[in-house]
Amino acid sequence: MTDQEKQKLKEKLAKWVGWHEEKYEVTRGAFAPILLAPSEELGEGHVGYIPEHTPNFPDSLDACVKWLVPRLTGWTLAKHRDEAEYKASVLIGDPVRDKISPAAYAETPSLALCLAIEKLIEGGT
Repeated sequence: MTDQEKQKLKEKLAKWVGWHEEKYEVTRGAFAPILLAPSEELGEGHVGYIPEHTPNFPDSLDACVKWLVPRLTGWTLAKHRDEAEYKASVLIGDPVRDKISPAAYAETPSLALCLAIEKLIEGGT
C-alpha cells in the first residue's frame, strides 16, 4: 500500500469515527483543510488536526484500539505461525442479523484491521 493510499484510508477512517473536515485560513484568503476530532475528544486549547496529523490508523494498533474498536460490536485479528499476513474481520450490530465484513489481509495487524473496517464501510465489498 502506498503512502498516498494510507493517507486516504486514514482520512476515511477518521471521518467514520466522527471527525469532520472544515477549512481554516492559513494566510489571508488562502484556506486549507483541517480534520476536527469529535468535540468530546478535543482537550483544552486544541482545535483539531490537519490531515497529516490524524491518528495513524494503518500503522498504529494503539490508534485503532483507541478510535476504531469502540465503534465495533466484535472483531477478530489472527496470524497463524506459518502465514506471512495478519487476518482481520469486524462486525457492527447484532451478530445474528448483521453481516461480518469480509476478511482483510495485510502485513501488519493495524493495517489488516483498517482494511476490514474499510470493507464494512464500503458495504462488504
